[in-house]
Amino acid sequence: MQGANNSRFFLHGLPGWAIALAWVLCASGIAHSQNSPATAPTAATASPITSPAPTTAPVDAPATFPTTTSPTTAVPTTGPIQSPLIQLLSSPDPRDRRHAAAELLKLGESARPMLEQLLKETNDLDVTTRAQATLAQLDEDRRIGPSYITLHVQDAPARDVADELSRQAFAPLHVFPDNLWDDKNIPKVTIDADHQPFWAVMRKFSDQSGLDLQPYNEGPRLMRGLGRPRGAEVVVGPFLIVATQISRMQMVQLGPNGGQHSEFSIQITAFAEPKIVAVQGGTMLDVKEAVDDAGNSLVGAAAERRMFSFGGNGAWQLIARLNWPQHPGKRIKRIVCDTSFTIQTKSERFEVDDVLTAKERTQTFGATQISFNGISRNADMWELRITTTSANPFQQLIQERLQLLDVDGHPLDRRGMNEMRTGTQSTFKLLFAAGHRNDGSAVGDPSRFIWDVPLESKPVPVRFEFDDLPMPD
Repeated sequence: MQGANNSRFFLHGLPGWAIALAWVLCASGIAHSQNSPATAPTAATASPITSPAPTTAPVDAPATFPTTTSPTTAVPTTGPIQSPLIQLLSSPDPRDRRHAAAELLKLGESARPMLEQLLKETNDLDVTTRAQATLAQLDEDRRIGPSYITLHVQDAPARDVADELSRQAFAPLHVFPDNLWDDKNIPKVTIDADHQPFWAVMRKFSDQSGLDLQPYNEGPRLMRGLGRPRGAEVVVGPFLIVATQISRMQMVQLGPNGGQHSEFSIQITAFAEPKIVAVQGGTMLDVKEAVDDAGNSLVGAAAERRMFSFGGNGAWQLIARLNWPQHPGKRIKRIVCDTSFTIQTKSERFEVDDVLTAKERTQTFGATQISFNGISRNADMWELRITTTSANPFQQLIQERLQLLDVDGHPLDRRGMNEMRTGTQSTFKLLFAAGHRNDGSAVGDPSRFIWDVPLESKPVPVRFEFDDLPMPD
């Protein structure tokens, strides 16, 4: 097998041997990811919505904090008034209006006061409509769109920077272990960023602090370790798409029905911002365009371009399967891929206290009924039983968001799940085991069960592309 970095996005319809290969490739990609220069990040757009529901406390403006001598003391600053952008919203040129709206969105919450003031002062119906649409998009971006970060810090404690990233990204950045910040040897951080995508700023933070967001049971956490795989990177809305490996493999299948097979593919990992809850993620990857520098199309047959993805907890492994030409070039000139994530936009908590003695309970969430059927001991594990009546794809969310806690709020470790489905009813059996707390003691017996049940979701299409990637020899 020959490998090279840089790639794009898409998956579906693998035969058994290819699914196994995909797991091997993904595992090897994370273990052997290489450092490669990232492509310039781009931002995706989304349609405005009408019922905003902020996920955290309001943010008045993108904060700048720190300084040269007292990094923990905030220094109030006021950026330049963006009145030219406001004026461009009323331009007769639609290109100017689109540019103004896009730039205002990059300002994030700091653009909100200007837009609200504009609505108070203007009598122009067109300007009012554009300002309202931009405010609606700000509301959606706050929940499921890209976060833009402004930070000016010098030699600031990593914990302070992480807190500010959390505030501007509208989501807590949990750490692992829970006492991570007790380590006084975590390097300090210097960042100078104006309205940059969350993932671009996170890369700077990770490179300096040695901490990175990595998939964990109930969502990504800041921790030490190998970190996110490196490769060619592109930011699309709230997603970071990393092409980690390009492979060409020749195989001979033995036996009476055997034969020769070849595999030419790009391994990709997609990461979502911490505020994103994906009900379903990256299940289909479609290669729309792929061409090498010799002019060959690398796009295979339709059935080969769609492949399964797997993952969750904020990260998904994807494989784009390509066609190896008869006279290949040296570089993949361009590859364009489409995928889609179904993102939760509204949820409600299902909670059961004293689970060991609690009776069965059914609760209705919109058009969905969820029943807590009890918990029992199974050898050295605990088996939790839940029934759902819904057409929604709950399996991934149960694995990521459902928690079983001891009396002190420490989560038990998930060890497996079984689903039996009949029509729109699914019965889940989840296995948990006691892990260990930071002090080394075991987590206690289960006491409380919580699950943020998705009530509304929205499909978000994602198109990404990579240019000038190496071809295997």
